[in-house]
Amino acid sequence: MQLLANFGFQLDPGKSATVQFTQLTCSEDTDSSKEYQAHYLHQYLKVLVDARSPKWRSCHCSPKRTPAAQREIKDVTTTKSSKQGGTKLKVALAPSGSLEGNFTSENSKASERVRFTSGIMQKEWLGEYTWGFNVDDEKEQLMGLELSDDKLPNLSLAYFPDARQPSESDIPEELTVEISAFWSLAPQRPNSWLSISNLISLGQRLPEYSNFVHSVRVDLPADMDHDGHFVGKQDIVNGGGIPERREIITKSGSILVSTGIQLTGNQHPEEIPRWLPKQKIDEQ
Repeated sequence: MQLLANFGFQLDPGKSATVQFTQLTCSEDTDSSKEYQAHYLHQYLKVLVDARSPKWRSCHCSPKRTPAAQREIKDVTTTKSSKQGGTKLKVALAPSGSLEGNFTSENSKASERVRFTSGIMQKEWLGEYTWGFNVDDEKEQLMGLELSDDKLPNLSLAYFPDARQPSESDIPEELTVEISAFWSLAPQRPNSWLSISNLISLGQRLPEYSNFVHSVRVDLPADMDHDGHFVGKQDIVNGGGIPERREIITKSGSILVSTGIQLTGNQHPEEIPRWLPKQKIDEQ
């Protein structure tokens, strides 16, 4: 699985902070050389910005949460009508005739409401700002979600100190950004090469990870004076147990990145607590 993100940030402790994403893409990097490779579907994407204090308040926060359906309900009325007619003629001593016909009409009424797919959940709670992106489109599930420009997280914060404490010693001097991509094993058709019976007959190991989350945590200090770049590879190997491995990269002792994979079972992504702890930097 691959997670590619570009974002900029600014932090002036005790005054203001911004985080602005310019790219966020998830994808499954399938290897065509693995004939019987299992495929995963992208189900959910979560982005979290932790300002580390409830004294931060948002001045701008986008994108906003979206409703499940249109708020307006449209009433639609249809009318169906039909006509039938005929003539009868009798020939006797004196000709006579008659005209017969009937008319029927049916009325029906229905309510129409458009439901949205791939909705956005957004919430703010005591200095934590979270976006959740549902992945409902079949192609996006197969290939991975790529956020369009209007859906990229953009956050501006202002700090409101406690009036009862003129001088504060606990003003946060870091921001934390976490990105989590949730994946599920794709169901296979009975005749598929990846069906369980075929995998067993071919001597292949069954996939051990049905639902998992791939998370990346970045701790950003206020005194960071350079661009940071991190590339991490996460391997999933059958028989290796829970594939939780963290990689850390530092530059000038200021930037810290943690990454890992965790099994999620049948829990909804919003029920999964934060699990990547902050790592300590070993000074050289």
